[in-house]
Amino acid sequence: MAHKYKGVVSEYRATEDETTRYLIRTAGDNPLICLGLNPSKANKINSDQTICRVEEYAKRNNYDSIAMLNLYPLRSTNPDNLPLEKNESIYIKNIEGIKNFLKSLMNRDILVATGGDVRKRLYLHEALKELISFGNDCGVKWLCIGLTADKYPRHPSRGVYREFELFNPESLL
Repeated sequence: MAHKYKGVVSEYRATEDETTRYLIRTAGDNPLICLGLNPSKANKINSDQTICRVEEYAKRNNYDSIAMLNLYPLRSTNPDNLPLEKNESIYIKNIEGIKNFLKSLMNRDILVATGGDVRKRLYLHEALKELISFGNDCGVKWLCIGLTADKYPRHPSRGVYREFELFNPESLL
């Protein structure tokens, strides 16, 4: 089922063949930034369940737009299908892109939405560690929508809508 964006996509960074996506952002001045594991199906034209849910969370919490980022930019609907070893060039491009994006914003509220799957690949954990360190240095306000039973931040496409909670990402390291 194709999902449609609630907002207008104002920024989209992906490879020409669409196998790798770095950023989707809808138009607005006060985005809710969501940090997921890896992109699934959403592209410049069609959204997906995760993006739809993040847009609704943004609306319910007085943000006017979203920016969707991921720890690793390779598309996969199942994290088990991510490569065992990272592709160094797309990994570095992704991390540097996220850092530059965060530097460009006044609001740096990040909804961490990785779920426990961050444990499936060492490079996902490495990316998270690097982005937490960078985010702490530039004043990120870390948020989550509750924790899973094993204490990882819930993925937004799962379950009922929940209130945002302040989140200490150091607990994942």
